[in-house]
Amino acid sequence: EGYQAYLEEAGAPCLLGVLALGSARDVHGETLAGQFRDWSTALARVFEEAGAKPKRAARNAADVLDVLYGAQMVTALSGEPEHTKRAFKRLLRRFAR
Repeated sequence: EGYQAYLEEAGAPCLLGVLALGSARDVHGETLAGQFRDWSTALARVFEEAGAKPKRAARNAADVLDVLYGAQMVTALSGEPEHTKRAFKRLLRRFAR
């Protein structure tokens, strides 16, 4: 919910995603990839703390990031901001068990 609020307040996609898809990747690609790996690792730790085994936790983290960034891309392509909101709701339902 915090990430969703961040995007809604900013009115734009995540800066990390914007940089990774733009020309900044040519200069800062390794730094961006490192930040993304760190985020993925942190998410996996959250799932482990919630009781998931390490492999499952890593898959869950990857799924979350796929949805977060994929939804932003589809929203940008379609011009339909509600797409991201629906994707976030599906994520929350999936992991709120």
